[in-house]
Amino acid sequence: MSASPADTGATGSLPALWRGRRRRYLVALVASGLAQALLAGTGAHVIRTALERYQKGAPAAAGPAPAVWTLFGLLIAALLLVGVLQYGVRVWSELLSQDYVHDIRIGLMRRNLTAGLTSSLGVSVTRLSNDLTSIRNWITLGIVPVLVGVPLIVGTCAIVVVLDPAYLLSIGVPLALLLGALALLAEPLFRRTMELRRSRGRLSAHLGDMLLATPSIRSGGGIRRELKRAGRYSDAMVEAAVRRARFSGLVRGSTITTTGLITAFTVGAGLLWSIPASTTAAALTLIGFLVAPVHDLGRAVEYRQMYRAAQRMVGPATLLPAEPERPRRPDDAPRRRTGVPSAAPAGVFAAPRSTSDGTAIPGLAAAPGDRIVADFGSRSTTAQVLSQFAGLATATEAILVDGTDLRAAGDDRLRRIVGYAAQGMLLGRLTILTAVRYRSPAATDADARAALQRVGLGERVDRLAKGDQTVLRHGGDPLTVPERARLLLARALMESPALLVLDHLDADLDPAGRIRLRELLADYPGVVLYAGEHGDDVFAVSRPWQAAEATSRRVRHRPA
Repeated sequence: MSASPADTGATGSLPALWRGRRRRYLVALVASGLAQALLAGTGAHVIRTALERYQKGAPAAAGPAPAVWTLFGLLIAALLLVGVLQYGVRVWSELLSQDYVHDIRIGLMRRNLTAGLTSSLGVSVTRLSNDLTSIRNWITLGIVPVLVGVPLIVGTCAIVVVLDPAYLLSIGVPLALLLGALALLAEPLFRRTMELRRSRGRLSAHLGDMLLATPSIRSGGGIRRELKRAGRYSDAMVEAAVRRARFSGLVRGSTITTTGLITAFTVGAGLLWSIPASTTAAALTLIGFLVAPVHDLGRAVEYRQMYRAAQRMVGPATLLPAEPERPRRPDDAPRRRTGVPSAAPAGVFAAPRSTSDGTAIPGLAAAPGDRIVADFGSRSTTAQVLSQFAGLATATEAILVDGTDLRAAGDDRLRRIVGYAAQGMLLGRLTILTAVRYRSPAATDADARAALQRVGLGERVDRLAKGDQTVLRHGGDPLTVPERARLLLARALMESPALLVLDHLDADLDPAGRIRLRELLADYPGVVLYAGEHGDDVFAVSRPWQAAEATSRRVRHRPA
């Protein structure tokens, strides 16, 4: 498996958190922390005042004074408001994290749809699940607790110190030790998290490839061998998880110990400096509000390292490949330099170009009605060139179709002027009618049914239990491979685009399908750019397009 940018340590840029409506959620979370600190201070003040009044008031037999019950009611109200704020924190954190992860998920899918699947299926699924979960956890269990907890901790500590300055040491010393411990543990925890991520990615990639290769594994008697290999990857992941758990345990243990020390030191400070019991009770009440945010600080450090590891994986995967500079208009200087006519008549014009393997591809000029058979020596080279005409790869030199330079064409324009079908193309999870008019969203159901009839699929689709409303699954089930090829042909022919690109589609068609293909292309009004093994069966007249050293000449193919 080739190394990805993430494997080499490259990092990519993730979306900014402080953007759009997420700003409102962030401000609300900080305000919630401050409000909880004020409510905690109010509760502590109520407890201190109630205890003092009770101690100075009527004897115990008389019970608490009415004013004490009033203060007790205020305490209950403050605690209820804290619960309401916690409810808001939970909702705002979910809105914040889901909105942020949504942006990243769309970026990952855009990358895969625009540049193609750049890694194994298993790794891509891991990025869309585990890595995005780590990013979401960092927001909900890392950023949010910090945004809410830091104002709460700072505000609460300030109120405790106001109650009695002697409490400064009882709170400050444990918190300082905790911050130092978290700083020391953060980097080792990150390294262990990266090890776990890599182990999990290797396991996912292996499992994905293994499942795709199930028929060859079974036919080769390799089930036991593959299970052993998968076991080794799984053992490595388990070991990495245990190593990470050791440091994670240290982080969580530190936070729990810190809150215990704060409580013990506060009681000790009250005894050492003879602080009134009512003041100590108020301080302990405030410290009770510190327990959860202090624990959350430890979890924030842990989830921060998981986020950093996920960023190493997800960041580069959201970056689109650099594209060459696009021409500003179809008739600008780059087109004239490459020999493409400055006035763009109907048809297809392509400037000479070179492929990644160094094959020199001559220019092409084709008028409507021309049939071009492309063959550049190897199938991969031919597919590389045809993918530029289909818009699957960015062309390095000008390609004009019906007067539009494909390098500057948007998706809507591209689908109107180019139809494309290739061997082995998988169909999405769509109804048959939607799959047919996928290139032509404005087409009606009647148009799609007519297209199915033209390619000879009408009766076959009608026999399905749900007819043309059948949802295709697993790339095209329940249609057979030849039937899928016919459906792809129907889609490519919708609205008769100026350029029809067929890349070895005939290999998926049965003999009857190739006869139907020949009939459909016989009077096709646009340019047909074809690559395949059955050119003699498809075209009566065609023109070869070959590598630069080959001689271009008109060739007549006579069907047998």
